[in-house]
Amino acid sequence: MTLFGVAGFCWRVGRLWPAPWRLAWEARLTDSTGLRKPRPPSARPGPSSEPAGGTVRRVRAALGVLFPEAPEPRPVPESGPGHADAARSAGRRAVYVAIQVAAVCMGAVVLLPRIAGIPSWDSVYAEDQGVFLFDALANPWHLLVPFGGYEQLMPRLVGQLVSYLPLADAAVPYALAGAGIAALCALFIYHAMDGWVWSPWLRALAGAALILLPLAPIEIADSAVGAPWYVLTALFFALLWRPKNWAGMTAAALVAFAAASSEILAVIYAPLVLLRLVALPRWREHEVTAGWLAGLLVQMPVVLETYVRHTQRLRSLARPVQSLGFYFHHVALRASAGGYPCAWSRSPASTARRSSSAPSSWPGSAGRWSRAAGRAGYSSRSR
Repeated sequence: MTLFGVAGFCWRVGRLWPAPWRLAWEARLTDSTGLRKPRPPSARPGPSSEPAGGTVRRVRAALGVLFPEAPEPRPVPESGPGHADAARSAGRRAVYVAIQVAAVCMGAVVLLPRIAGIPSWDSVYAEDQGVFLFDALANPWHLLVPFGGYEQLMPRLVGQLVSYLPLADAAVPYALAGAGIAALCALFIYHAMDGWVWSPWLRALAGAALILLPLAPIEIADSAVGAPWYVLTALFFALLWRPKNWAGMTAAALVAFAAASSEILAVIYAPLVLLRLVALPRWREHEVTAGWLAGLLVQMPVVLETYVRHTQRLRSLARPVQSLGFYFHHVALRASAGGYPCAWSRSPASTARRSSSAPSSWPGSAGRWSRAAGRAGYSSRSR
């Protein structure tokens, strides 16, 4: 069942049962007595304008099911002096923040050992080593450079920051960055689902599902080049979220910008962005839309540059049969197998993911390392 099928079912059920989002939506059209607010005669719709306005309201009401508002927090009963209440409120807020920080750290710790064979903190994966780190050493802060036909801003930024650390230990910050970004995306999903799932335990379970993704150890876990895939997942929930404070709005905008500026596949969310624009007419609800558009403004010139230079590798689309075959072989089959061993098991059959970037293969790249470090003014002895 598609997302729109679920939305249609919820809308039909909502017409029979007073759901919270319907009450919130209808409250905008009524006063405190439950009656529609009277309008002056000049503003009352005539026979020609009423059908159009009614259609727009019905469309927005139907699409509003996709973007439910989060429930209002329960008011805390006041007791005692004002400064005591303020101290208790500050204490609760500090504990809440500490719990979230601990959850992110725990998620990163759980994700780090999921790479079997050579541990993630002892190897640099794929383009993290061969492209982004080398480019950062050779041309510092040249971030808007196409690779693979599009811009990958987040991996390049991580590579630039890692280049200032000791190169012998580059695998450690890369693994920490990849696991940390995934854990932050899981925490973001926890908050972004507050309109759909009111239970914090169920939302925590949804965030944990991202950390325990069965396919993650094969390709995307504990690496900067794979981190945008976690952000793409978080972007879906960001587009459905209606945050009520500036912290949530800023986080949603940053997630949208990071995803759109690091993966060209972020354009597939364009229909959902359009639905959000129609359902939520207030500009205050579109920080995530602004972040998505800003990321595409970074992405599109780089993509167009590859077509001008004839370096774009996307020339044609695969046939549906090929796409289905790839999905069932590389995704469905491996996900159903499950039970991937962790790094501590040292399974020989699972070292393929990191074999190309294991430390034993680094001596073969010594010449390239020295040339890049020499152009960038780095010295291995001083580091």
